[in-house]
Amino acid sequence: MDFDLACWFTGAPAAQAAAEDGEESPPPNDYYVRNVNTTVRTLAVGADAGVTWLPNPGDPSTEEMVPFADWLAGRAGRSFQPGVWLTIESGAVGYLREQYTP
Repeated sequence: MDFDLACWFTGAPAAQAAAEDGEESPPPNDYYVRNVNTTVRTLAVGADAGVTWLPNPGDPSTEEMVPFADWLAGRAGRSFQPGVWLTIESGAVGYLREQYTP
């Protein structure tokens, strides 16, 4: 799996990071994402990797758990691709969770 690491801030740290970057502070919806390094990283995905995803990314109540392969197939057709949190287990991605963003 290839990914671009970004930092997610909430609350006072979000306001501080946004201000440091010359963005609206405090940021809308009390979160700020900083991605100053566009290096693409690669990790293996564990055979049993699961994903908590948002089939409808605009509605957090649609969250469900699916196998990694099903998530890839379902994600392909969406116009909005939410960021994900990765859990690394023994050097490979073992679990992903999509991040709802208002």
